[in-house]
Amino acid sequence: MRAGNRFVEREAWVAAAIMYQRAVLAQAGGEIPANLLDAYHEAVYKAVDRRDVLLYLPFAGIANVDQPMAYIAEGRFHLLRGNNVKAREFLERARQIKPTLPEVTLLDAEISFKEGNQEQARGLLDELMSNPDTPEWIRALADTYLIQNP
Repeated sequence: MRAGNRFVEREAWVAAAIMYQRAVLAQAGGEIPANLLDAYHEAVYKAVDRRDVLLYLPFAGIANVDQPMAYIAEGRFHLLRGNNVKAREFLERARQIKPTLPEVTLLDAEISFKEGNQEQARGLLDELMSNPDTPEWIRALADTYLIQNP
């Protein structure tokens, strides 16, 4: 966990995700602390920005830890590479498994912005911002997206 945190300080998201993934897999009894899972989700979500992410953090490895998050990561991966249709396909797979996952709403908003549905995207981000259970990193990204897309 400490190694992952150090990578986060440098915004080395792929390395952070790998360290957090190892920490999650090392948890005895399968009980994962909420702060570790949240850190892992953030690192995975942000790691897919990197072109070389799949060399070090394959989606199958993420799926071994958290299947809905693997679908979110793969959806965002496709979105950032211009394939909105594939992005929506993976978003819907994640939504079928865990519809209340905040990352589902965040990715939905990102896709909506890319598709030109500003009003829908802003509504989704407002929903995230108004939910007291939304992780802080998602709030920060949602705020950034709202500022960048007036």
